[in-house]
Amino acid sequence: MKTILFECKKIFSEKANYFGFILLTFIFTIPLFLFTTAQENRYENELQYLRANLEYGEQAQKQMESEPAAAHILPDTIERNELLSAYIDALISGTDEERIKAEYAYEKKLLQNMESGILNGLSIIEQQKAVLVLENLVKNDITKVDDSFQASAPALNYVARIFSGTVSSSLIFSICALLFANIYSFEKRKNHINFFNVVPSRLGSIFLAKVSTATAFVTLSLVTPLIIAFLISAFQNGIGDFRYPIAYSQNGVDVFFMSVTAFNSRSLLLFLLFILFLSSLSFFISLFTGSLLMNAGILLSSILLVESPLLQSDSIKNIAHLLPFSYADPYKVLIFSDYNSPIINPSLNFQNGVICLLIYSLIFFSVSYTIILRQKKF
Repeated sequence: MKTILFECKKIFSEKANYFGFILLTFIFTIPLFLFTTAQENRYENELQYLRANLEYGEQAQKQMESEPAAAHILPDTIERNELLSAYIDALISGTDEERIKAEYAYEKKLLQNMESGILNGLSIIEQQKAVLVLENLVKNDITKVDDSFQASAPALNYVARIFSGTVSSSLIFSICALLFANIYSFEKRKNHINFFNVVPSRLGSIFLAKVSTATAFVTLSLVTPLIIAFLISAFQNGIGDFRYPIAYSQNGVDVFFMSVTAFNSRSLLLFLLFILFLSSLSFFISLFTGSLLMNAGILLSSILLVESPLLQSDSIKNIAHLLPFSYADPYKVLIFSDYNSPIINPSLNFQNGVICLLIYSLIFFSVSYTIILRQKKF
């Protein structure tokens, strides 16, 4: 207990260790105060886009009426224009329930036309996701959350947006990596390491104290800003519906959905396990060098692998699920893909992520502890 208290005091006395909490709190909460829009104008951009589509559709309808060869697709075009017009009217003067039903009818018609080949150039899988979400919202009487209106999002949806890439996971983990590098390299940088090598405490006790306090501190530096953002969003817009659907496709063909509660809890678990892995790797590096730059540089360069085309190469993507840094973007792991990001590897999923990160963390901690026992010093 004394060793843990000593480690806590050492971490909290270093002012530089607070930058992670401060920076993450700022990043997570600033959209709640900056990205605000007047309620009456929240649909303005969407209306402009839909009106332009309606104008284009009506022009196409007139041309088809004078073209006998287009007679077979004219009824679909007329119906699509009527549904789009009804959707626009619902956005202008309808209730939330009328808006969501009108949008569902229109988007469902678009999907039918895409699947029949009348419309092309759009992603069918993304349209299927949109229709499945709208269908679930209508059936369960859930209010749709506007993805582009961040300040109005209920707390559960707002946190889901953080996990979905509104804030880059690479940026979040980079901040955590800098914290670990600063904490684990502290003694060697300050020439305090010899003190730990002569104190009467067991090496195992010191090892557990160092690892547990550093990991707990960095975890709190991430979780506390998330809680603050959740509470502010809940105060402004309510908690939200725990059943709110988020669509995904594991194989690029079949579409499923999970609740926002499941998405947030799984994302948080992957975040925490990746922090545990960063802790194990940073501690391992600290056994060989007391350089903050060296420790941080190795961690940061590894984290940036997730943004590299390297993971997209044929030689790597088939084994990507075996590499811990493949799980540095929990959104892609849980949702698998989006319109701009094709599936890397179907095996790159939540279950494998949990197992992979735990195994690598255990390996690095075990190897580090073995090195300490053999050297009989840190």
